[in-house]
Amino acid sequence: MMPTLRPDDFILTLAKDNYMRGDIVVLTDPVGIGDYVVKRIVANAGDRVAIEGNALVLNGKYASEPYLPDAELTRGEMTAYAVPEGEVFVMGDNRNLSEDSRNWPRKSVPTDEIVGKVRLIYLPLSRFGPVRSYPLVNAAGE
Repeated sequence: MMPTLRPDDFILTLAKDNYMRGDIVVLTDPVGIGDYVVKRIVANAGDRVAIEGNALVLNGKYASEPYLPDAELTRGEMTAYAVPEGEVFVMGDNRNLSEDSRNWPRKSVPTDEIVGKVRLIYLPLSRFGPVRSYPLVNAAGE
C-alpha cells in the first residue's frame, strides 16, 4: 500500500457496517490461508470496473486517484468487470507490484471477509495520525 502505508506501520482497524469506494481496509487474504492484506476499495457491488490506458475506469468513466504518485499509474489493461452484490473490488496503492482483485482467482471480495477500515497509524510515532479515505468517484461524479 505504499506510499499510503509503509511496511513498518502499525495500524488500527475498526469494523463498519458498510464500506465505500476509497476506504482502505484489512481483509482476509484470498490466496493465503490465515493471512491478511491491506487494500483500497475501488469498486462496490453494482459497479463496473476496468483498467484502460493506465487509468481506473468506473462505470464507463475515468476515475481520478490523486493518492497515487505519477510513477504508480496503473499499467496494463483489464476488461470491464461487474462487481457482484455483497462484494467489493480492491487494489493496492502500489499498483504495479500489488497482488489484488485484478489477478486473484476470484476478482472480488465478499464484504464479510473485510476485517475493518484502517483508521490510524500508531507506530512509528513519527507517522502517528489518521489514515483518511479518499471519496473515489468517476468523472461523472458517480
